[in-house]
Amino acid sequence: MSEAWKETLRTLHASPAQVVIAATGGGSRAISELLAVPGASATLLEAIVPYAEPSLKQLLGRSPDQACSPATALALASASWLRASKLADEGSSALVGVGCTAALTSDRPKRGAHRVHVASQTPSSTQLYSLELERGERNRDEEEDLAAALVLYALSRACSLSSLPGLPLVGTEQVENRERQADPKLAAVWTGRSAGIWALPDGLLTEVLEESPRGLLSGSFDPLHAGHEALRHAAEQHLSGPVYWELTLRNADKPPLDYLTVESRRAQFDRTPLLLTHAANFVEKAENFPDLTFVVGIDTALRITDPRFYDGSPDRMHEALETLRARGSGFLVAGRRMGDEFQTLPQITIPSGFEDLFEELPEAEFRSDLSSSELRRNASGTE
Repeated sequence: MSEAWKETLRTLHASPAQVVIAATGGGSRAISELLAVPGASATLLEAIVPYAEPSLKQLLGRSPDQACSPATALALASASWLRASKLADEGSSALVGVGCTAALTSDRPKRGAHRVHVASQTPSSTQLYSLELERGERNRDEEEDLAAALVLYALSRACSLSSLPGLPLVGTEQVENRERQADPKLAAVWTGRSAGIWALPDGLLTEVLEESPRGLLSGSFDPLHAGHEALRHAAEQHLSGPVYWELTLRNADKPPLDYLTVESRRAQFDRTPLLLTHAANFVEKAENFPDLTFVVGIDTALRITDPRFYDGSPDRMHEALETLRARGSGFLVAGRRMGDEFQTLPQITIPSGFEDLFEELPEAEFRSDLSSSELRRNASGTE
């Protein structure tokens, strides 16, 4: 490590920043370099190296479509920030999550380019750095040095340090940088200080709509596709009122969505309002946005009515359903292809006494077999 980087890390350790780093495939050397400079105990809360696929899946809540990709780096940064929020001193506001995923020289030939993606996440911003390495210019040890330097660079920038040491790039190598500073109203939702905010088709954020919805269609919308659009239209016809979209920034079993991802998904909704919320489940949605019908697929209805998703407790499931009823909420359930069969509401068992919370959207009014996961796989060329 150069003296310039040692001085930068001394400045970092003297700052109020508290950090969690997750690195897979490369970049983990940044952890030891952080620790080599005195004062690291004030900065580094935790370091995670989810090298095996099951470890990465556990940290992210699912197996990523590609292990080495910008999306995986962003998800690792968000997961790291979430860990930092649980480990940091109470009241700490300078929390940073850093995620790195890399494909470097190894004893097995790489099909794609040697590359590094590093992301940082704070309560108010997301930054992403991507670098494609020139093949044959470095051995594994040298590529790891570069990946570690990019991690330290991303962390230092997230902590607003300036005059950073340069990166040892060669030839035509160039770091691509994307970043998003969140609107304060959006950041308030992301951190849980606000329950939700409406994003209008023109991009403006507002707390109040001119016309309130009759229903909400919730999803991850990765991507939004024709099936979603058809379902929303069918639900509007069935409910005789407007149905708008809802995207939660927090998920019960996945990292929060970073601001770059939120913006790219928000941009898909150019005709109908989108509600951005902090609600990880339907009870939270109902408590903050009562008297609405939630438009869901049969797969979601199965989870809502299964005690396994309430830590195996039928009592907790019943309590949740009672809360939904008290808040004037209900579900309009669309059928979906599950395996080789198209399943509809009459084919599942609703807990006794709660049948009135669930209404079928008949197959004659809506059917679509499109799948967001299949569309993503097709787009990435993976099987």
